[in-house]
Amino acid sequence: MNKKIKQLSEQFYFEIDEQTLSYLEKSFDDFLNNINLFNQFDINNLEPMDYPVSISCSILRKDIPVQINEPKSYFKNSKFFDGQYIKINNEKI
Repeated sequence: MNKKIKQLSEQFYFEIDEQTLSYLEKSFDDFLNNINLFNQFDINNLEPMDYPVSISCSILRKDIPVQINEPKSYFKNSKFFDGQYIKINNEKI
């Protein structure tokens, strides 16, 4: 595993020290152990689900659009605003 990580780091021009390498190796081992836990579940007699949690639509709020700011207020801090657009100044500031 360390050899593969070192090869990849060289291909992508990363310098990797031994401490980071051991951390990556341990993290990847932990990840694989967690994945192996999923393999222990028996899912043969389960029905497929569209969504993992049942949600009743009656609890959702009504989506009412609200204009919080006037469009003019978006540009009030711009030096180069002409009332409709921000002007781009190509000169060095």
